Amino acid sequence: MRYLHSDVKAIRMFAEENQLSLTRIEPTTSPALRIIDYASIDEMLEASQKLWGLTLPFYVMASKKKVKDFYSLKDAVTTLEAAPKSDDFILVAYQDGGIISISNNILPFQPDAAKASWWTPTV
Repeated sequence: MRYLHSDVKAIRMFAEENQLSLTRIEPTTSPALRIIDYASIDEMLEASQKLWGLTLPFYVMASKKKVKDFYSLKDAVTTLEAAPKSDDFILVAYQDGGIISISNNILPFQPDAAKASWWTPTV
């Protein structure tokens, strides 16, 4: 399930209420994983408004489990969408403003957002 969000309040509340850990993943040749706070979702949305067609060098994985493995964004999306249903999701800044959420089932914060089935990860 892929959705485009122009507001992230419901995403942040869902992550907090479900005590999901947010991991910022920078898929480079030497991958970096860093736990971030819930306010970082708002910062990511704000940064997306200034991308002008570019992409951020990271994505965010929200999960109850600690993220240990490095995945390219493309591999992370494929792995998540094929996994058993869960509350886990991925957030990616959309280059024309907004946040794309990716999950393997419809999460409570997604129905009010625009469907983004057209979006595909490029890296």
